Amino acid sequence: MSKYLRKDYELGFPAKDARDFANAMLKQENREYGVVIAKVLADARATRSAVLSCLTWLSDVSEKDDVVILFLAGHGISEDTGQYYFMGYDAEPERIEETGIGERDLRDSLRRVRGKAVFFVDTCFAGKVIGDARIARKELARLADTLSSAENGVVVFAASSGRQLSQESDAWGNGAFTKALVEGLSGAADILKKGRVTFLGLAYFISEAVRQLTNGKQTPVLIPPFGVPDFALALTKP
Repeated sequence: MSKYLRKDYELGFPAKDARDFANAMLKQENREYGVVIAKVLADARATRSAVLSCLTWLSDVSEKDDVVILFLAGHGISEDTGQYYFMGYDAEPERIEETGIGERDLRDSLRRVRGKAVFFVDTCFAGKVIGDARIARKELARLADTLSSAENGVVVFAASSGRQLSQESDAWGNGAFTKALVEGLSGAADILKKGRVTFLGLAYFISEAVRQLTNGKQTPVLIPPFGVPDFALALTKP
């Protein structure tokens, strides 16, 4: 989400980040995956109702051999009871329970996935214009921990640690996290040079790449489920 109904909430690169990530995964069709289906909701298309509908679709169409990936970038905030909400295009912080995409919606959708579930999340910008960013990041960290529990089994990549803001730059054309993510999926994260990018190899590459890009100001975090073995997300050759 880069553009919002309320203009003062607009951001630089999240919408482009989402499109670039989707394009990187589409290149894996007939490589790691037989078929890749990508749905990108950005800016005015990403209303609350549209995002909730897409979350339902995500879990309903999944099969046991699928890899289901959710990528979120934009504003994330926390309301008084400590619940985390992602802000879609038409979100109103003053009425976030009715207008935001709640953590329950995210959690329930991902836990219903019948295959492997991976969640990439970059919503650490909210403190610039909305509420207390420290609380929002704390609640996002709690949600990530819950999703990655053995019960839920979701692999979670967070763009930064709980005390940091995510960095973006015109020079990169992306946020630092997405720049490293796309490069990693394209082959740079093939640490062992075996022609495949696993989620553990990707996490290592992203962490090092983002540290270098941001001079140590941003540290991505991988939160893997207990007992889930490493698996491939991309192949580096056709």
